[in-house]
Amino acid sequence: MWSDFNKATHDAMIKSELISWPVILAIMILAFGSLVAAGLPLLLTLAGLVASAGGLVLLNQITPISVWAMNFALTFALALGIDYAMFLVSRFRETIRHTNSSRAAVAETMDTAGKAALLSGLTVLVSLSAVLLVPAPAVRTMAVGIMLAVFFVLLATLTLLPSTLGKLADRCLTPSGRSTTPRASRPGAHFSIGTPGRSPSVRRSYS
Repeated sequence: MWSDFNKATHDAMIKSELISWPVILAIMILAFGSLVAAGLPLLLTLAGLVASAGGLVLLNQITPISVWAMNFALTFALALGIDYAMFLVSRFRETIRHTNSSRAAVAETMDTAGKAALLSGLTVLVSLSAVLLVPAPAVRTMAVGIMLAVFFVLLATLTLLPSTLGKLADRCLTPSGRSTTPRASRPGAHFSIGTPGRSPSVRRSYS
């Protein structure tokens, strides 16, 4: 009975993800206005999931891992991956419009939004570590699975995402894929003081 229950849970988890991921991608496209920028949160989630799943498989060789561990790991990886990617991509798009340099924009993004994501991830990891004190193996393995997912998503946020933003800067800015540099100022009139007895001359210039 327990084996059938685990198999049914696993199949339901796979089915739910096949349905939810296209919906999440559509929402991200509407939010960012760009397919490339919308795919970055899912890229983070996928990287975190692959790494955490590998860790759980290796850990299962030592101690039995609950089937719920991967389920909860997937949920947390998806939530945090989208959160952190939205923070960094939004900040990057605002910064590069003023700097016009992808390297400088990445550096400023990681110095601001990157630090916030790091603090958030560490807070989640410290909070989950308390669950390891619960005297129940199933609960502990779920906590371990979530912590692995959070760790690898955070690692991808601080390494993979900045490098990707730097490489795909032009495609992550606007829906048209072009950076929005400040518009040229409107033509103005510059008045110069003429010689005594003559009216001031008017000179038009374009900045």
